[in-house]
Amino acid sequence: MNAGWELENMRKEVTCSICLDFYRDPQTIDCGHNFCRACIVLFWSSAREEVSCPQCREVFPQPHLRPNCCVSNLAESVRRLLPGQKEEVLRWEQEEKLAKALDRFQELTENLHRSQREEEANAAKLKKLTDELRKNIEYEFAKLHRFLNDEETILMTKLKQKEQGISAQIQENLRKNSEELAFIEEVTATIQRKVCAQEAGHLEDISDIIERSSVVFNQPTKVSVDLDLGDFHGPLQYAVWKRMLGAISPVPTALTLDPKTANPFLKVSEDWTEVRLVKDKQDVEDNAKRFTACLCVLGAEVFTVGRHYWEVEVANNTAWIIGVAKGSVQRKKDITLKPANGFWAMELFLWKYQALTSPPTHLPLKRRPKKVGVYLDYTAGQVSLCDADDMSHLYTFSDVFTGTLLPFFWTACKEGSLKLPTLQV
Repeated sequence: MNAGWELENMRKEVTCSICLDFYRDPQTIDCGHNFCRACIVLFWSSAREEVSCPQCREVFPQPHLRPNCCVSNLAESVRRLLPGQKEEVLRWEQEEKLAKALDRFQELTENLHRSQREEEANAAKLKKLTDELRKNIEYEFAKLHRFLNDEETILMTKLKQKEQGISAQIQENLRKNSEELAFIEEVTATIQRKVCAQEAGHLEDISDIIERSSVVFNQPTKVSVDLDLGDFHGPLQYAVWKRMLGAISPVPTALTLDPKTANPFLKVSEDWTEVRLVKDKQDVEDNAKRFTACLCVLGAEVFTVGRHYWEVEVANNTAWIIGVAKGSVQRKKDITLKPANGFWAMELFLWKYQALTSPPTHLPLKRRPKKVGVYLDYTAGQVSLCDADDMSHLYTFSDVFTGTLLPFFWTACKEGSLKLPTLQV
C-alpha cells in the first residue's frame, strides 16, 4: 500500500494540469510551473492580451519556455512503472474509499445511537413532567371539587332542616285542626239528636250542649313556606365563589412598591402602587438599595418560599419590563437583565415583546396585554407571565432559586405608568 501511495504521488507530480495526462515535452515557464509544450502554447494562443500561468495566474510580459529534461525523464519512468502497478494502485484506492466510507458510517451510527438515547431521555422526561403536572392539576381541582361538594352538602342540609322544621309545624297544625274538627263534629251530632228529641215532644236538659257549643275555635299559627329563597335561590355561585377564596392558593397578592429602591428618574405615588418616568431627576436620598444606573424599582414584598401571584396594569405604558429579581442584584452599574444576573422578566420595547433570556426570546403575542400577571413558585423554581385578562400564558422561566426574590419593574415611558391594582376577588 505504501508503494502504491508513493507511485500515486509521483504520478501527480508528472501530470500536466491542462490535459491531465503525463507530460509530453514538458516546458517550464517563468513562475516555475511545468506544462506540456503543446498545451501551454495552445493556452497562450487563446489569450487576447497578456499571457499568464494557467495554474497560479501570474501574468508575464513575454512568453518564455524552457525545456525540462528532468521532468521529462521522470514522467517516462513513471509511465513505464504504472502498468505493472496499476492494479495495486486501484486496489489501494478502493481500500482507501472503503475505509473512509466505513469511518463515515461508524460516525453516522454513533450519531444515530446518541440521538436515539437523547430522544428516549426526552420521552422519559416528558412522561415524568406530564405525570407531575397531571397530579398537580388533579390535586388543585380536587381541592376545589371537595370545597364545592362540601358547600353543596351544607346548603342541601340547611334546606332539608328548613323543610323539616316547617313540615313539623304544618303537621302540628293539621293535628290540632283534626282534633278541633272531631270535637265540633261530635257536638254537632249531639245537637242534632237533641233537636230531633224536642220535635218528638221529649224535653231534655240541653245546658251541657249549650256550654259545649260555646267553645271558640283557635286558629293555628300561620306557617311561612317561602324557605328564605334568598338563601337557596339567590346568587348561589357568586356567594360560593366568595367563600371559595379561602380555598384558593395562591390568593392574588396586593403589592406595594419600595420607593427606597426607585431610580431618581422614577416617581412613585404616595400610596406606593404606581410608578412613572419623569423628565427631571428627583432629589432623593441615595442608599444601598436604590437603583441609579437602571430605571428600576422593586416591590416591597420579599419572597423566600411558597407560591405567589400579582398583577400589573400596563395599558398606557409603551416601554416596560416586569418580572422577578434577586435581592442581591447590581443596582449601581449597568447590567444585562437576564436570569444569570438575577432577573426573570419580560419586556415591551419598541413595540416588541420579549422574554429576557440569553439571547432574548421573541414573543409573538396575538394581542397587547392591558394587565400582566406574574406567578412565582419559589420551591418549584418557576416564574410564569400571563395576560391577566384571560390568563393566557406568555412565557415561563425555570431555574433554581436561592436567597430573596422581589417583584421587579422597569419603565422608560413618560406617557403611561405601571400600576399595581387593588385586586377585586
